[in-house]
This record gives sequence, structure tokens and C-alpha cells, in this order.
Amino acid sequence: MLTEKGRELVDLLMVMVGWGDKWLAGEAGPPVLYRHHACGEIGRVDLRCSHCGEPMHADDIDVLPGPGAAPEPASAG
Repeated sequence: MLTEKGRELVDLLMVMVGWGDKWLAGEAGPPVLYRHHACGEIGRVDLRCSHCGEPMHADDIDVLPGPGAAPEPASAG
């Protein structure tokens, strides 16, 4: 469980990720997706859910691999 200081830091990081997704994500899309616990929808990172408008903080989301995530390396088997 995060402290209050940690939760506020995650809010700051989410704003920075949103900027990166807007300006740096390639054609494949953002490398990470976010599922909002309150509505179950996957949306862009923001301090509010892009689907239901409810607040999104560290305790309110699941972080999932997105379409622009690097593929997993092949096993050397």
C-alpha cells in the first residue's frame, strides 16, 4: 500500500505518461494501458477516466501492456 506521498507521486507520473503517450508513442500505440477499477474500461492515462470521468489514482487502476510495448524476448531453449 502506498503512502500519501507515494500516491501523489503516482499522480504526477501519470501526467508525465500522458504527455509521453501523446507526443512519443509510435504508430503501434502507447506501451502501457490502464484499466480503471470503477468502470472496468481501459483508457488513456489521465487523472480522470476517459470513459466514466471518475478520478484515477494509483489504487484505482491496473497497468497492462499496450500495443506499443516491446515484445517479450524469445526463450533461448
